[in-house]
Amino acid sequence: MTNRIFKLKYKLILVPLLATSGFCLILFVTEFLNEKEKKLLYQIETGTVPAVELSQKLEEIIVTIQRSLQFAVSSADENVLVETDSLQASFLFYLDKGKRNPVFNIEQLDSIRNQFNNFYTIARKNTKLLINEDIGEALVISLEKMQSEFKNIKTKLEKLNNQEKEDLAMAISQARNNRLIAMNTIILIILCSIFTIGGFSVYLIKSITRPLNEVVKVANELAIGNNDLKIAVKSKDEIGELARVFGILIDVTKNMTKAAIAIGKGDYSFAVKIRSKKDILGNALSLMKFNLQTGSEEIKNRDWLKTGQTELN
Repeated sequence: MTNRIFKLKYKLILVPLLATSGFCLILFVTEFLNEKEKKLLYQIETGTVPAVELSQKLEEIIVTIQRSLQFAVSSADENVLVETDSLQASFLFYLDKGKRNPVFNIEQLDSIRNQFNNFYTIARKNTKLLINEDIGEALVISLEKMQSEFKNIKTKLEKLNNQEKEDLAMAISQARNNRLIAMNTIILIILCSIFTIGGFSVYLIKSITRPLNEVVKVANELAIGNNDLKIAVKSKDEIGELARVFGILIDVTKNMTKAAIAIGKGDYSFAVKIRSKKDILGNALSLMKFNLQTGSEEIKNRDWLKTGQTELN
């Protein structure tokens, strides 16, 4: 029995093993999806949201610069340009800050920076000329160019802002989808585990009860003296081994029955199979056969002698 591969205990241990595997799989998937969600949320918190805020800040600054330049012209005060220079520095500072954000396209920021520098250089120069009332054809052309540069840079900033808002909306949507996927995946694993464990449990119960019922049925028939039996259990576990032993027991019982019938008819030629030194029934039957056979021969000899004496007399 120790050489059997599919022992019953191995089948029984598979149920908690499957349950443990399902539980570990749920933990692994949950942890994996949680880490994925953490990374996405970290990207949103440190990248996407700051990018939206920065793009909005750049838009606000460029509009404030334009208004400040207009105020400098209307008030004919060059000192206002100090404030616009500060706003310029602030605009460039936020651009440089944006380069440290992995969400932004550095080439796009560099393009905005170059266009802003061109715009601000022309705008500051034109503002000073307007304050000093140095108006000419060149100034008109320069003002048109300045207005064109302002529209272009404002369009780029609006595009950048809209792009970052779309990225933020997509990131939030992705986070929601990831959470939904995580929930559905865990539910799917739980259902698969339930069906797998349930199916295997049903198989295990049938693989134990069916052959065991067959063995019990055979044992009951043997108990009432019926040995005209066959056992059809072929499982490769302890129950199968038990069935094999019962099969041997049935064969031995049949052999003993045939031997007893033959001896009862006076046929002592039938060989009694002795299984081992511990085979009490086999040894007893063999001894009975020997004694009966010996007694029968003695009776025959006595009858022969009596018959001979009778004939002589």
